Amino acid sequence: MGGASLHSRLRDLIAELGSELLDVSHGQAVRLQVSMSATAVEALQELLLSITRG
Repeated sequence: MGGASLHSRLRDLIAELGSELLDVSHGQAVRLQVSMSATAVEALQELLLSITRG
């Protein structure tokens, strides 16, 4: 999955959780700055795991 489409998909998933993607930095790793409730963290973790598993 390309970086741009992953970024778009993450932004959509984070919005679905009622949260906001504040910043994205690219380098050897991708760094996301997100504002979200503690309960949304677990849901986001599961969504990210499902994306990376393909």
